[in-house]
Amino acid sequence: MAAQCEPLSGYLQQSDPGSNSERSTDSPLPVSEDDSSGPTAPPDPEWTEERFRVDRKKLEIMLLAATEGRVNGGEDFFQKVMEETDTQIAWPSKLKIGAKSKKDPHIKVSGKRDNVKEAKEKIMSVLDTKSNRVTLKMDVSHTEHSHVIGKGGNNIKKVMEDTGCHIHFPDSNRNNQAEKSNQVSIAGQPGGVEAARARIRVNKLS
Repeated sequence: MAAQCEPLSGYLQQSDPGSNSERSTDSPLPVSEDDSSGPTAPPDPEWTEERFRVDRKKLEIMLLAATEGRVNGGEDFFQKVMEETDTQIAWPSKLKIGAKSKKDPHIKVSGKRDNVKEAKEKIMSVLDTKSNRVTLKMDVSHTEHSHVIGKGGNNIKKVMEDTGCHIHFPDSNRNNQAEKSNQVSIAGQPGGVEAARARIRVNKLS
């Protein structure tokens, strides 16, 4: 009889890990219930998240500088932007240097809408993908610049946001009328540049 009981006791011992594993799968439940309740404070409507591509080669150079302990390496650069703009930035710090892939990596910026926009501009000023980027210069009388830019820069900010272009107006603080330039430059993807030019013309005429 004792011999017949041994397989049974062995079977019971084997079943124990199963019961343990069942308990372990149950254990996250209280945590997930806590998670589902979410934060008590309502989400900030100004909070946003944006993903955009940056130039692979430029990012590789920056990350390489970081591994060699040089100033302005990837870590230093993104940390500085985060501090200056009060945002959170996720970047591919483990990007393989010199890989055959030509695919431009993504950067993700999270924070308040205006801060995210500022952080993106700072990042793109250094890591912009120049492959299809074009710059167009157009004449807009300097007397109309303030009208086109709008109060607090609202008009031109909206155009830049909608078209993904950077629009530069010459220095308007010069006192000498003869020195004031009419030339406005628009930089971005070809389609966006054309759209921005059309929008500036409409703003100029309105």
